[in-house]
Amino acid sequence: MPSSGFEYRWVEVHQATGMVSVQLGSDLTVAFLRLRAHAYLTGRRLSQVAREVVERRLRFDPDTNNAGAAGSGS
Repeated sequence: MPSSGFEYRWVEVHQATGMVSVQLGSDLTVAFLRLRAHAYLTGRRLSQVAREVVERRLRFDPDTNNAGAAGSGS
């Protein structure tokens, strides 16, 4: 288990990236970019968006028309 809050946030971001990769059927780079784009477009921190994905409150749809598009929770 990570020893600091900073390390824990990155663990959560990495976990969310993997989850988004599966949701989109994409590689990890694309999934991470979609997470970042969504955070930027919604004015939130990357760690906040990642936590929502990990908690299954935010799900990304493979919509190529909007790089930051995310669907609602499951």
